[in-house]
Amino acid sequence: MKTLLQTPLIIGLFILSTAALAKSEYFQGIARNKQGEEVYQERHTMSYRGDDLIKVVTTYHHPNGEKFASLESDFKDHPNLPNSTFIDLRKNKRELTKVEDQQYLVTTIDRDGKSKIGRINISNDLLCGQGYHNYIRNNLNKFELNKVQTVKFVLPSRRDYYSFDLKMIKDGPAGKTFRLAITNWFLKIFADSIEVDYSNDGTLLAYRGLSNIQDDKGNNMDVLITLTKKDAPL
Repeated sequence: MKTLLQTPLIIGLFILSTAALAKSEYFQGIARNKQGEEVYQERHTMSYRGDDLIKVVTTYHHPNGEKFASLESDFKDHPNLPNSTFIDLRKNKRELTKVEDQQYLVTTIDRDGKSKIGRINISNDLLCGQGYHNYIRNNLNKFELNKVQTVKFVLPSRRDYYSFDLKMIKDGPAGKTFRLAITNWFLKIFADSIEVDYSNDGTLLAYRGLSNIQDDKGNNMDVLITLTKKDAPL
């Protein structure tokens, strides 16, 4: 039987545990095309358990603020391979990813409700979506300048992965820059590489390259996204 002295202790521990789970950060990203025109906005809510990123909720908006897509990713099963749901309201399309029995299941569902499933064997060098951010963040101080490592990057829209060469190309007082070079000749038509800028404490500052957002022709956009930390969700 619990005493009166034990009860406040239990309540206090519960409050501390809940607070740790409730830690969140908020970011706004502005995406611009090669002509410098704003093409869309991103709004991110990043949730942490201690220092571990456990969930990201992103909404995508036209420059006028109208929402047109969303992406929810959780990392409960794998730090680099999120269980995720992407919904594009413009075309009523969905992309789902899930870790299941040592495989990564990627499902696309078109506007008519027809689904296609890809199954990818999980390996230590396999990354997807915002798992790329998690991978960089968790290994930020382990990279060596200009040292190349090959990773497999999943493109959910294609239900497959492609090989990329990843290296840190800049390391200085202002932060670090990483380049994910596309080795697939077909993808090079759209973008040669993906670059991300980080502060030295692991905060994502900018992204340049192929986006998960498609244009009116169904091609993934090539954009520059600059991110700003906010005090509260937008």
